[in-house]
Amino acid sequence: MKEILNKLRKMYSTLINRMSILILFITFLIIISSIFLIIFIPKELDSFSEFYLLGKDGVADNYPTNLKSGKNATIKIGIVNHENKKINYFIELWLINQTVIHNEKTNRNESIYHEMYFIDKINVTLESVPINNNENWETQWEINYTFNINKTGKYKLVFLLYKDQTEVYKYDKDYSYLAKTKISNSYKDLFIWINII
Repeated sequence: MKEILNKLRKMYSTLINRMSILILFITFLIIISSIFLIIFIPKELDSFSEFYLLGKDGVADNYPTNLKSGKNATIKIGIVNHENKKINYFIELWLINQTVIHNEKTNRNESIYHEMYFIDKINVTLESVPINNNENWETQWEINYTFNINKTGKYKLVFLLYKDQTEVYKYDKDYSYLAKTKISNSYKDLFIWINII
């Protein structure tokens, strides 16, 4: 009987040893796999584009807001690509006559678009540039954009940024029925209010 018990103890001990070795081996594989993933699989980096307007002093202020109909005005438009890939940008400029009303049912302000005219489209392709948090900010692409408007009244001059090709629009056609869609489908949008006399 003692001999059977010794054999059973020995078998049990061998089984425990084998199980321990198996568990250690599996743990080792998990650790090695995790290290491999950390080292060789690239992290998803922040990706975004900077889109900005600058006034005549090269700062985000002092925009051309009081214009004479048919007279030139200039604004600086800029983009910096941090998308981690080359991007073909399209900027559309629109002149919008709108009012904002408060909707009592939803308790929100809503825009009513009375007129929306296509002004221009600018296309630029930019390589991605790294984000340099420890250095001074640098521009990648800027243009001094000169425009004139042959209308009078208070308008919103809207700059819509897209990362895909956009449609072709006519200059003297009212596209107010597309306003909400155009603005909501853009990648980024900026605007200035202008008063034209």
